[in-house]
Amino acid sequence: MQSLGSRSDLEEERRLFYVALTRARIRVTLTYADMRYRWGTLTPCEPSRFIDEIDTVYLDIPRKAPSTFEPSHSESGTLSGLPASLFQRKNLKRLDTVSPAGGTANNGGNFEPSDAADIQPGMEVDHQKFGRGKVLNVEGDASNRKATVFFNGIGQKQLLLKFAKLKIVKAE
Repeated sequence: MQSLGSRSDLEEERRLFYVALTRARIRVTLTYADMRYRWGTLTPCEPSRFIDEIDTVYLDIPRKAPSTFEPSHSESGTLSGLPASLFQRKNLKRLDTVSPAGGTANNGGNFEPSDAADIQPGMEVDHQKFGRGKVLNVEGDASNRKATVFFNGIGQKQLLLKFAKLKIVKAE
């Protein structure tokens, strides 16, 4: 979908698809998600448009089980009509985890995230899953602010601040 802007972008995507397929020695398995979250919104996905260009002799396409629901878009852009079983909580036990940066990742009740509007480049922050990190960059405005954060032991992550729940540890 991102290469629909120009013919050259489409041809570059086709070339990358070809290179990926020709790197395989014996077999290639192509998969795709029916649905995925993009910036907090559940969106439907489609297989690559280039699969139709492959001779069917080389394809073994399994039959897809019929869907048990018909998704419909709400005004907010999210999908409704999803089976409730997708959202039911499982009977799992919460475990304290050790963050890759050392120390304990904060899963407890005393974690109070800072206001996303206060997050700035250079700050040290805590994240409940990734542990301690340093904010490298912040971009976007209002509810679409994204932060690039480097977490020790994990690496660089780009987080949508309205969902990230970061706690400021030290401002630079």
